[in-house]
Amino acid sequence: MVPKEVDYAKIGQRIRKLRLEKGLTQADLSDMVNCSNNHLSHIETAQCKVSLGMLLKLSYALEVSLDYFLLDTPFAQPEAIINND
Repeated sequence: MVPKEVDYAKIGQRIRKLRLEKGLTQADLSDMVNCSNNHLSHIETAQCKVSLGMLLKLSYALEVSLDYFLLDTPFAQPEAIINND
């Protein structure tokens, strides 16, 4: 079975929600993750796809795990164990 597509709109909504909860403006957060205010706006409104690198920066800046952005998708599997063999 092929996984569903990533829901970039939902990811953007979660970024915006966390940003507002922390009292940050788009300019504040974009400075923290080293991107333009315009780019962050496009991520929040799903006008562009957020890269994995940017998502990692955002998760660090917003103090949440990367999984938070992927909740309710087949891509979030917190019970998965990576085999080091």
